[in-house]
Parts: sequence; structure tokens; C-alpha cells
Amino acid sequence: MRKKIDLKSLGWALMIVIFLGYLALHSLHMHESIAWYGSFSLYFNLFVFAYQWLINYLESRKTQDIILSIFCFIAFLFAFYVRLLKY
Repeated sequence: MRKKIDLKSLGWALMIVIFLGYLALHSLHMHESIAWYGSFSLYFNLFVFAYQWLINYLESRKTQDIILSIFCFIAFLFAFYVRLLKY
């Protein structure tokens, strides 16, 4: 029997690695890195929630799960494009 991977823990570990990499590449400017990480965290969490609900739907075939997945994907796209249009 295969052991399931905890996607939430894997996601947090990945976010920490990305943040530390960004911090190292930008000469340890903590203020800019924290501001960037805040926006990255929002997008990443929305995407992870959408992915999680999609997996739940594929496992259980409940309509509620696919609706939540679609909602999170729409929120992710909306948040990403609104931020993109600001600049």
C-alpha cells in the first residue's frame, strides 16, 4: 500500500524553499522579500486549495468538491490578473 503524500506539508516546505531562494537572490533585502512573499503566498494558497478540492472531487465525485475547486481556480486567476493589471 502506498503512503499518501501530505500536500499541505509539501506545499509549506516548497514555499519556504522558494522564499529563502528569493531572499538569497535579492541580497537579503527582507522588507522587499516579505512583500513579495505575501503576494506569492496568496496565489499559492488559492492554487493549492483549488488543487485539493479537485483531488477530492476525483476521489469522491461529490458536486460540492468540484464547485469549490472551480471557485478557487477563478479566485486564483482573478487575484493574479488584478495584480498583473496594476503594474
